[in-house]
Amino acid sequence: MQHKTLKLLSLFTLTAGLVGLTTAETVWAHHPAGTGGKLVVHMGTDIKSFNSIKIPVNNNTRNAPLSAIHDNLFDRDSETNEFIPQAALSAEPSGDYKRWRIKLRQGMKFSNDVEVTSQAYKAHFDRFLSSKVAGRFRRYMGPAMDRVEVVDKYTFDFHFRQASPGFKAIMAMPIITWYVQEPGWVKANEKKRSFGQTSIGQGPYMVKSWKPGDRITMVRNPNYWNPKAQHFDEIVYQIIPNRTNAFNALKAGQIDVMLVPTTERDRVEAPNTTILDGVSNIAPRGIGFNHSVAPFNDIRVRRALLHALDRKAVTMIGTRVETEVPTQMYPSDHPWFCKNVKMAWPEYSPAKAKKLLAEYGKPVKFTLDIISIKTISTIAQSLQAQWKAVGVDVTIKVGPRGPSYNRGITSGKYDFWWFNYGSNIDPSVVAINFHSKSKSNYYKVNDPAIDAALDKLQNAKGDAARMKASCDYQKILVDQVRYYPFRTAVISFGFNNRIGGIKKPNSNGYKAHRGWIK
Repeated sequence: MQHKTLKLLSLFTLTAGLVGLTTAETVWAHHPAGTGGKLVVHMGTDIKSFNSIKIPVNNNTRNAPLSAIHDNLFDRDSETNEFIPQAALSAEPSGDYKRWRIKLRQGMKFSNDVEVTSQAYKAHFDRFLSSKVAGRFRRYMGPAMDRVEVVDKYTFDFHFRQASPGFKAIMAMPIITWYVQEPGWVKANEKKRSFGQTSIGQGPYMVKSWKPGDRITMVRNPNYWNPKAQHFDEIVYQIIPNRTNAFNALKAGQIDVMLVPTTERDRVEAPNTTILDGVSNIAPRGIGFNHSVAPFNDIRVRRALLHALDRKAVTMIGTRVETEVPTQMYPSDHPWFCKNVKMAWPEYSPAKAKKLLAEYGKPVKFTLDIISIKTISTIAQSLQAQWKAVGVDVTIKVGPRGPSYNRGITSGKYDFWWFNYGSNIDPSVVAINFHSKSKSNYYKVNDPAIDAALDKLQNAKGDAARMKASCDYQKILVDQVRYYPFRTAVISFGFNNRIGGIKKPNSNGYKAHRGWIK
């Protein structure tokens, strides 16, 4: 079978369907009963714990196995953009978008044979939102999530402190907040040392065994509401830390699915593999900085730093191919991309950079904090060299990946850092990060014009009004040079050609368990 590379870059169709959303009772389209068999999914690191309060990290390593154990309320078909009911049948917002009412599918059971009810969701979110890391879970859930209230046995409400018009899209995201555990089991076990070694969910598979550092093995959940979706007899999440070994295992047919860095696609190419590309629901990656401290509180310095950069060359370092330089929070094929709207980014002009720095009149010196990834280090060195050429002194500080680096951002320890700008699944989600009153405003932006534009976006009704408000606030961010985007996030997965049902990825939490063996 010839190797095939499919370039698939559409993401979501966000229409007025986000208002008054009720979906028909449809489920994933299924092929006839397959051959069963075993699926092997690559993991680069161990999950460390199934307890997401202990490990509140939202990445492919955690989402891949957890999404097989726990169904989202909805899934989203990456080809048609259709919302597909899973644990929920419908989701209806209130007129001000501060409440979303959820109707659960009746008759669902957790893998321990306990019925799934609204109370299970309330218990789950009460536990998360009263934990030491509640702020992180709230950020995952969008604008100012407040609480969950039970309406009846199969109906409950999400309440928000401000409008959350894009919440339906968040319900379909593979993020750790959606992995609801059976509350009775949690209560009986959460104080035990063994808690975190497994999880009891309502999804299609359940944990058979976990050998830390080696593999997680799953089998079918006998109580799953939709047995037609359980195509595999067994799923193994195989931990292979060395990327070269993992690439070789995929090409040799020893693993079936793996996340592939965009810069290393060629290392996976083989006659028996397929690579699928998709634009992620993550906003562009680039630089975040603290606007409340010098020199970043001066727009002349912010403009100078961008005038000094050949952003196209920097983008190509991250992708190894010629690609578009991000100009918005969304790539050009994203439904929320502002068409025919020019964003006035400072052009590449070292001469203009030097002139602005001379007007500033003080030495510009700072530290760029990054994580220990080779590509990011290479990008940082390029930035450092280009800024040095206009007289800016930059020190690069490399920190560990994971929670400790994130704490440096959230605590305000860093003044200038490598970052991605959060989820761009809906304007109401990505927008909150720049509002002066948002707890996610790590950039310390405090500007009345930006706040007014974001308030207008949060209160806009209808698709056209929301699009205009989204474009307006983005123009203000660019005019004031409030962020530096260098690279659009692209997600690539490699598959063994024996696996059917593969769809283009729209996040790094790819649900490989939805496939089957051909």
